[in-house]
Amino acid sequence: MFEAIYTRRSMRYFKEGEKIPDWKLERILDVARWAPSGENMQYWKYIVIRDQEVKRWIADISEETGIMVMGRDPWEVTQDRQWFMPEHLRPYAFQGFTKVIRYPETADVVLIPCITSADTDYPTGMGEAAYHPYVGIGAGIQNIWLAATALGVGCGFNAVAVADTRRSEELFDYLGIPRSVKPITALCLGVPAFLRAAAPSRYPLESIMYDEVWGNPYRRLDYREKKVEKMVSTVSST
Repeated sequence: MFEAIYTRRSMRYFKEGEKIPDWKLERILDVARWAPSGENMQYWKYIVIRDQEVKRWIADISEETGIMVMGRDPWEVTQDRQWFMPEHLRPYAFQGFTKVIRYPETADVVLIPCITSADTDYPTGMGEAAYHPYVGIGAGIQNIWLAATALGVGCGFNAVAVADTRRSEELFDYLGIPRSVKPITALCLGVPAFLRAAAPSRYPLESIMYDEVWGNPYRRLDYREKKVEKMVSTVSST
């Protein structure tokens, strides 16, 4: 489990025409239903797409939305997220993204995770509890991603396919999705074209975890004062 978590990477390049073995795909799909959900309401459905024409159509609307986004948001806004690339290459990586996001058409399977909270008997007037279905579907997507990684299957999260309201209306019609349902993304699965290098570094544990109250940094076991004092005491006694 921990190996899958630490080695998981987004894959946007797949071996075109190569299929995920059916047994692997079914195991990957099955873990989605074991995600947690508030009161076990399981407010989710997934559309499993293998039809090439449909995948190409999703790639088309992804590229169209990407072009709109790239024109709206200058690359300078996001260049700090590309700190691991040489600065002179960052604009080209940003511009080239509009072609890269066509990867649904080369994936073997495209999943459309959908929230179905409108079909549950969840009590109204719960205020911020309305976000609970998003937590549940996120957990399901993570389950899928980790299972895919463990089985050597590539997985990529393509949010732009449903990001634009006008094009998501087309998605509703094309896939027959009821208007009470909320599609979240296009999750692409396929045979990886290559192995990716280790993931970029993450913020240290101490910078994202607080101990008991906000602002009080969590300290790793190796750096806790009691352990340091014990070590000093042991050294002194010898």
